[in-house]
Amino acid sequence: MPVAMRIIALAALTVSAYGATYYVSGTGSDSNSGLSEGAAFRTIQAAANKTLPGDVVYVMNGVYTACTGCSNLLDITRSGTAAAWIAYRAYPGHQPQINAAGAWNAIEISGGASYIEISGLHLQGNRQNVSLAQCTAEEQAPNAQPDPACDGNGISIDGRQDGANKPHHILIAGNEIYDFPGGGIGTAEADYVTVEDNFVHENAWYSQYGNSGISLWESWNYDSGQAPHTIVQRNRAFHNQSLVPYGQTGKPTDGEGIIIDTSRNNQGGDPIGAYKGGFLVQNNLCVNNGGAGLLAYQSDNITFLNNTVYGNGLVVQYADIFVNQSGSVNVWNNVVESAATGTAVNAYGSTDVQLDYNVYWNGPVKNATAGAHDLTADPQFNALGTDPASSDFHLLESSPAARTGNLAVAPPDDLEGLLRPQQPGTVNRGAYESTISGSVAFSAAGVLNAASFAGGGVSPGELVTIFGTGFGASPIAIASYGSDGYLPVEVGATRVYFDNIAAPMIYSLSQQVSAVAPYEISGATQVQVEYAGLRSQPVAIPVGPAAPGIYCYSGGAGQAVAVNTYADQTVAYNQDRPAARGGYLTFFITGEGQLTAPWADGFLPVAPLFPNPAAPVSVHMGGVPSECSGNWEGLIYEGVTQVNACVPAGAPTGDAVPLEVSVGGVSAQSGVTVRIGS
Repeated sequence: MPVAMRIIALAALTVSAYGATYYVSGTGSDSNSGLSEGAAFRTIQAAANKTLPGDVVYVMNGVYTACTGCSNLLDITRSGTAAAWIAYRAYPGHQPQINAAGAWNAIEISGGASYIEISGLHLQGNRQNVSLAQCTAEEQAPNAQPDPACDGNGISIDGRQDGANKPHHILIAGNEIYDFPGGGIGTAEADYVTVEDNFVHENAWYSQYGNSGISLWESWNYDSGQAPHTIVQRNRAFHNQSLVPYGQTGKPTDGEGIIIDTSRNNQGGDPIGAYKGGFLVQNNLCVNNGGAGLLAYQSDNITFLNNTVYGNGLVVQYADIFVNQSGSVNVWNNVVESAATGTAVNAYGSTDVQLDYNVYWNGPVKNATAGAHDLTADPQFNALGTDPASSDFHLLESSPAARTGNLAVAPPDDLEGLLRPQQPGTVNRGAYESTISGSVAFSAAGVLNAASFAGGGVSPGELVTIFGTGFGASPIAIASYGSDGYLPVEVGATRVYFDNIAAPMIYSLSQQVSAVAPYEISGATQVQVEYAGLRSQPVAIPVGPAAPGIYCYSGGAGQAVAVNTYADQTVAYNQDRPAARGGYLTFFITGEGQLTAPWADGFLPVAPLFPNPAAPVSVHMGGVPSECSGNWEGLIYEGVTQVNACVPAGAPTGDAVPLEVSVGGVSAQSGVTVRIGS
């Protein structure tokens, strides 16, 4: 996913280089040391029990479940320090699955644990294993007891039992959290919490406690440092809702996308005093939630900035942005489209609520005065809908929200990490800074293999070149690997998206751009090019298991880019000196498809980790197969796989001997040649 690269780069700055690295794998054992991939632990808890400041826990592929009798799948109670955080991360290129059925929390951070990062994990709850009828009956039964099967949560940061030593400085980033019958991400009595780049969906349905997708409840003052302490940004919150009646009310409540809840701390709980740290909620996309998209309840010092909010309040009829009995709240630069009978903004019982530079559609503003620059107009989203896979809430270039926001207060980037502003002096309202424009265009025929210049489809990991109009840098802008080991997703003000995944970039040039197809794509992929904040409409491209192309000096045919390698370790360019029969020839391909082990998009292979193609590679020279035991293939650069193949003893000689390659039975282009001598 695009945000994963940004998260790893950020994490490198927050975690000391001097800590230990622990590994957890679905095939590991808790009797192992955990200090290498081959000696990984089986459970994340085994690693957590050993962590010290500066340590990193890498969670590799596998399915992780709660142990029998455990309340939580993972309890984090050990702290890092300000200079040496403890990080729990998905191993680059891996997608570990945390299944928390029956647990109270998939992950609980408590005991005052602080300076903690959780990033890149997939967490699934128990929602699909229970029903509304079952959980409602259980909650309403005489002497009913709480049941984690109906009330379990995703990530909980809880300081209620921690006295004066409560959790603080917590980063929850780039996770997918879904299907929890209780809350998705929740905090209670914590400070300096950042929740960013998460996809939080279909949570809170069956709990009796009125949960939400992202909830920050009764925040606590760690210190009196400059606000905002608590930041919720660049998250997507879809279809979170609360369906079970809450307590004595006899009806459902909450089910918000994002809620700032009771930070005045005046409801008789811990005497921790009103929270002074402040909240910044920006660049979030909140869609189709049962309660409000964004809600502040009995809380103060909040800014709702550049969010996109669509079609919420479906269960409890709250406004899309609901400021309820709160104070000192700024609602700026947001785009709000309500359900047909909804309310855009309601500032019920609140004071000092400032609205400006918002766009509202389908719903009124209640209990507040619209700002001087607020607009009531159709925001013109590219593709309305409630399905995260098919909807697109980028603005059309003609939208009244495009380039009309308040630049002075806008965040430095948008939901996709795109810098603001993209066009001098202007900024979009809402979560996305790029707009859909007909001036940036290409056809399916313009998406070509960068080595063969053949079209018709792509494969995962393939280096592609896209030709079109309205995009590209001049002069050429060439990407280079960053200090974090990743290629950037933007170069020369240009990005390429595959299914909304920002691809690693190679270069941008007038009317053409080169990028690497993410390994996540399959079936068919929707490709878009973005330049200077203007994005093309998506173009559908078939995805195959392989689409090999051989790199040549001139276009996609003729002499291959190849090197002769000799037993004495010397080399010679094949175009200058023919390869000898029985010797080895090294050449380069792209489009080999998936690798034998998961690999992170855009990550630089470093010896000895040169991952191999998962499908077999077949090489013929002059029609004669190359079948030596020393043949080898491995990824050496993003989108470039090196092939070492022996020159068959029976190969013909000449300056234009055909080089034929296939991967998994799919042939590369014809017309490629090499020089072979006797």
